[in-house]
Amino acid sequence: MPLTWGAVAGATGYAVYRDGTRVATTTAPSTTVSGLTAATAYSFQVTATNGAGESPRSAAVAVTTATGGTGGGPGAGLSRSHGGRGRRVGGW
Repeated sequence: MPLTWGAVAGATGYAVYRDGTRVATTTAPSTTVSGLTAATAYSFQVTATNGAGESPRSAAVAVTTATGGTGGGPGAGLSRSHGGRGRRVGGW
């Protein structure tokens, strides 16, 4: 599932949390999360990181995967409340 968010000034990286557990780190303001189960609700949050530590978590974004998979690449079989490829995490 592709996720994107606005870049944070001074950040050298970002951590992505799914249901409270860190599942990815990246230096870009985007990532793709895989390994999601069909017909399951997830909550995603992001933090900015740098040498001083980690920011508070962003507001949560809720996503529910569709029933059954469609095969294919990232985001396949996902149901989103907004159109487009993936979700924008944000509001920092």
